[in-house]
Amino acid sequence: SPTMSSNTVPEMVLVTPVTTTLAPNSDVSPEPSMAMAETDCPARPAVTPASAQLPPPPAVVVPRYSMPSPRSASPAPENWQRRVGDDTVGIGNAVLSRWPISASDSVHLPSGDAPDEGRVALHAMVETPHGSLPVTCTHLNSAWGHSTIRNEQLRAACRLITSQPRGDFPPVLCGDFNALPDFDEVLALAGKRDLLVPDLVLLDAWSFVESDDGYTWDRRNPHVDETHEPSARIDYIFVGLPDEPGLGKPTQGALFGTHPVGGVWPSDH
Repeated sequence: SPTMSSNTVPEMVLVTPVTTTLAPNSDVSPEPSMAMAETDCPARPAVTPASAQLPPPPAVVVPRYSMPSPRSASPAPENWQRRVGDDTVGIGNAVLSRWPISASDSVHLPSGDAPDEGRVALHAMVETPHGSLPVTCTHLNSAWGHSTIRNEQLRAACRLITSQPRGDFPPVLCGDFNALPDFDEVLALAGKRDLLVPDLVLLDAWSFVESDDGYTWDRRNPHVDETHEPSARIDYIFVGLPDEPGLGKPTQGALFGTHPVGGVWPSDH
């Protein structure tokens, strides 16, 4: 069964980027890896908190490799275009897989009374050698006071999951939720609050494999430190309940991008 390990034989690449442009066909071959990552902020040179303010980050460019790559463009990209200083870039979510993707679908997430930030959820059915794996990636509103909005966004993402054909493996929901583990919207996924949709329970994969905090928003990263916010885990991989033989149970997990390479941090997450 698939694992979430960066140390085992590579199986799949799942990426949930928001500041992303999709380049024309490229001859570059992808490096095989097994990862689920949120790329909210592209690589930039490391700085100290006392340094000058960073310029707006450029867009991340994801080459169109010779692999399946369904993507869902944001219907309201203006906020991200302002951040990168380019009103021509396309913003959205994508799933990249070394295995065939037999179907995909997406939904525009609700924004409540707040301005529409163009958030989406993207679903893909990945046909692994071991069976079909339903994968959904998303990126939710980020404001601290938007818990109610994120709750409704996750409800919409869960409805997308349940509207699709069942896979051989339990479903996976991953991405940048911008919510702490004890926030209501996160607890509701596991049924620790009223379920967002009937009969869909999703568990935090990190809780299966690790016992530490697993911060994905870490003040050791200077781009996080300059926000004056506390370290937190806000990026997740959620999995459906494993079946009786344990099919779909996470077996390994790891954080990556936790240190600069050549003075460059890969992301603020």
